[in-house]
Amino acid sequence: DTQLVVDCMVHEATGHSGEQGDEEMRAKGHSTARLATEFAESIGVRQLVLNHFSQRFLDDETYSKSGKDASKYSKVTSLLEEAKTVTTFKGTVQLSADLKVIPIVGNVEELPTK
Repeated sequence: DTQLVVDCMVHEATGHSGEQGDEEMRAKGHSTARLATEFAESIGVRQLVLNHFSQRFLDDETYSKSGKDASKYSKVTSLLEEAKTVTTFKGTVQLSADLKVIPIVGNVEELPTK
């Protein structure tokens, strides 16, 4: 069997396993950061970009300045931290953001010379 190798995968991570729960998110047709990373690991992804976060996840600066109820809001970086708990995933994980440019890490294996 040959394992599929994917240079870059963009995957939604609407929720957090510890806060919303994997099964609850699946039932709603969404993923958690952990589920997305486990899937990426299972198909040989080299670079995972998480996107489509719930509105309850705020960027760190907004979270710090907002004064919003911490029981209802979380830092978006908590999703990155959760993704990194999947220690079997050897690729890179990044969070998307509006207008953020993310270079794609391509397959850089040398081609055979003739």
